[in-house]
Amino acid sequence: MDRFTQANPFAPEGTAHWRQLWWRNLIDKMWARNPLFGLGFGENLSVYNPMLTIQETNKPLAVRSPHNFNMSVLTRMGLAGFTLWALIVITGIGRLFLRVWKGKAGRNVYSAERWEELSFWVMMLICTWLNSSFGVLMEGPVLGVWFWFALGFATRRAEPDARDHFEALERETIPGFQPTIAHSPVGIDSHGFSVTP
Repeated sequence: MDRFTQANPFAPEGTAHWRQLWWRNLIDKMWARNPLFGLGFGENLSVYNPMLTIQETNKPLAVRSPHNFNMSVLTRMGLAGFTLWALIVITGIGRLFLRVWKGKAGRNVYSAERWEELSFWVMMLICTWLNSSFGVLMEGPVLGVWFWFALGFATRRAEPDARDHFEALERETIPGFQPTIAHSPVGIDSHGFSVTP
């Protein structure tokens, strides 16, 4: 329950309050120093949060991320980097969302299985982006790798010419295709596995 009470943005203490202070300081510093290209990647962003100091030594903590991937992109890469990031999110996730919403790509209507698969990927991408807006997730490989994998994979699976390899496995043979291993003809059994005659 403490987690929810600390998330109140109007409370003078808690995570929401210190994040708002931090984000405001970061934006002010970025606008003052270099709004087009930001503060860069070598700088520790925690020095802009007045609440992240150790009381005894008054030294900044080794916290590099402001717990918001969008804010990290904006302050580290400026308006140029943030524009590219916004275009990736809008065109990548937005295009997938529209295709799932319509249930088709171009004139090709998705099968029920393909629609469910793409719906899963869209929801995963949206949830990852939302979680990364309030936590340190996409700055590292924990969710960063999976976000980019899912975006690329789902984008390809949403294309009208994307083949479903399960459809090919259901067939006895693939028309016009003669697989060979070391120049020996190979057949395909009823389960889609290669067998030597």
